[in-house]
Amino acid sequence: MNWTSCAARPANWPTPRRPPPARSMRRCRASVQFCTQTRRSDGMAHVIVQVNGRPYTMQCPEGEEAHLRDLAELLDSEVQRVKTSVGNVGDIRMLVMAGLMVADRLSEAITKIQALEEQVNGLREAKNAAQLEALEVQASLGERLMVASERLEVLAQHLGK
Repeated sequence: MNWTSCAARPANWPTPRRPPPARSMRRCRASVQFCTQTRRSDGMAHVIVQVNGRPYTMQCPEGEEAHLRDLAELLDSEVQRVKTSVGNVGDIRMLVMAGLMVADRLSEAITKIQALEEQVNGLREAKNAAQLEALEVQASLGERLMVASERLEVLAQHLGK
């Protein structure tokens, strides 16, 4: 019998309660004050982070909570930079400006990664070409050594006569 839905439950019995959700508190850097996480049964975790002194509840897959906190800290640091350089311009505008600054950094990182990938591809092609050339030189050197060996044998036979 489920006592939470039964009206015949004895009055002196305590009201059944669900156990509190698992929570963890940790001190974060900057103004991301406290990050609280609550695990849900569907494999998702709710993480409460503070950006610019305001709490935001976010949902992420379990195991990604630390990464979400790091992202919130990054956004908060950008908000603080905007606040320092521009002043208080309103939450939405400040978050948009901070988001654009993060997007700019991401764009620069992507451009650098693409340049490095092109450089790696060029180095791979150069390595492959050098290996082919080394094989050709090795084959040519082998042939020349064979010819020189044959000449030395002929000379040795002429000298031995």
